[in-house]
Amino acid sequence: MSSFDRDPSSYNISNQVRISSLGLAEDRVPQHLHPILSFINSWANQQDAPVTITIGGSIASGEADAFSDLDITAVYESTNPLNRARAEFEQMFTRYFNICVTFSAVHAGIPNLLVFYTRQDDWIVKLDISFLYCADPPCCIQEPFIVLRKDIPINQNTMPDTKPMSVQEIIPRYCGWLWYTFAKIKRGESLAACDSLAFTRKHAIIPLIQQATGVKLQGDRRLEQRLPTDWVEQLHNTHPRTLKPEDLYLSQASLHQIFLRAVNEIGKSDLLLEEQKYNQLIDVLRRQGLTIDWPE
Repeated sequence: MSSFDRDPSSYNISNQVRISSLGLAEDRVPQHLHPILSFINSWANQQDAPVTITIGGSIASGEADAFSDLDITAVYESTNPLNRARAEFEQMFTRYFNICVTFSAVHAGIPNLLVFYTRQDDWIVKLDISFLYCADPPCCIQEPFIVLRKDIPINQNTMPDTKPMSVQEIIPRYCGWLWYTFAKIKRGESLAACDSLAFTRKHAIIPLIQQATGVKLQGDRRLEQRLPTDWVEQLHNTHPRTLKPEDLYLSQASLHQIFLRAVNEIGKSDLLLEEQKYNQLIDVLRRQGLTIDWPE
């Protein structure tokens, strides 16, 4: 009988597997995560179809804390067992754990990613499990990861990070977002303006700061601990105190000061002067009442 045809109650699911047997240091994995990791291990070992299952994220890197997610990837060689395993896992996990919320990541364009929030004592654990179809092994999985089961070849080389935008690519985007944010404030769309400020901060300002300071591009994780304190304090001042236009304008101007500082420290201020189109946009913004500097 295929594992997919069995009733979930027939599974031998053990929560007693020692974390050390999974290649994890027990003192580096919070205790409330142990039962779920043991469940994942038991589930992986009882799959009848060929599958490769890995644990990634902060668990694999040894940086887990009490608020860490669990990131699991299951790779199958055909879609039929993948779809059945996905349905089976959801049924089993819901049976064995106290699920608060569950959904697929269709909203993010990742329909084969299941997301679970489950209560473990006084903690909430977020589990992300991706079900991947690999038509042409080896499948490439983002490192770091720990292999629980390996029936299908996987590429264990570090996947290249998304190539960060160059200063030349960031500047025109930033200039466009300057006007977009300003227009939202002018139109009284305060919440949309806040979203635009946050988007600009994340996708233009922070990448420039990272390039100016030499901080490795690793996403948003613990940025306030990795960036120099003075930059963090400047970033903090870019969050609007209220939704009043004057506070939103002040936040935009503060972001702009960081932009100029970062471009200057990278040594690319000349790029702001070379392109006449940028100057035209800044000139219009100034005529509309936004007080911002620009290299002369």
